[in-house]
Amino acid sequence: MKKLTISILIMILMVMAICTNVQAVGFNLQVAASKQTLKPGDEITITLKIANIDLGENGMNTVEGVLEYDKNVFEKVKQSDISSLNNWAVTYNDENTDLEGKFLGMILSGGVKEDQNIATIKLKVKDSITATSTKVTIKNIATNDGTNLVEDGNKVLNFTIENKTATENNGAGANGTGTGTGTGTGTGNGAGTGTDTGNGAGANGSSNGTGTNGSGTGAGTTQKIDTNKNKTNTSNKKLPQTGTAEVYMTLGLIIVISVGVISYIKYKNMK
Repeated sequence: MKKLTISILIMILMVMAICTNVQAVGFNLQVAASKQTLKPGDEITITLKIANIDLGENGMNTVEGVLEYDKNVFEKVKQSDISSLNNWAVTYNDENTDLEGKFLGMILSGGVKEDQNIATIKLKVKDSITATSTKVTIKNIATNDGTNLVEDGNKVLNFTIENKTATENNGAGANGTGTGTGTGTGTGNGAGTGTDTGNGAGANGSSNGTGTNGSGTGAGTTQKIDTNKNKTNTSNKKLPQTGTAEVYMTLGLIIVISVGVISYIKYKNMK
């Protein structure tokens, strides 16, 4: 009977110990952003708040975590971008090491049992970005109850990015207009008739607007050249020279015939 009583007492002590070790403890690190829709050049503030603290009679005096963000969207976060609140001292690692982004908050005035803000983090959106969305994560959140590590997982903030319009980025491009002038050449063919053709070559005009190029087309004008000088129309040639030669030939022929007739008559008379 004595052994049974001792065994029961040992079991009771073990149950009490187990219940003491697994009592419900915990807290929440709440994160909130000053805005959810971002534009290039915007600045936002993320507030860190401890809430639902259940860590025993000593309360809570430390909290840690890691800040993660897209460095293609946000400027690099530095210690100067962290502001401590309500007697908390929050240090941030901004060095390019494996611990970059890790922060640790401590309060030396005693354990905290009530909800309160502990710090703010300032992030600035870069001026030239192409992303349409992004996120900021506070991960590996944890504290301790004086004996054990108490974790609160990860917290994620999602953001929408409204990029600048094409007009704001590039300006409004105006279309350019141009005028072209052309020269034409003429040719004349055939006897008595001629044709002339003119081809004009117009140059394209161009004008660049701010951001986009404008383009213009020019209309060529044809310059006609008088080609009548090259025509072979014989009606325009002088004919008196041809008529003079025929008269001389006729007179010569008459003289020859006259001389012949006179000679023949003289010959006949001599017989």
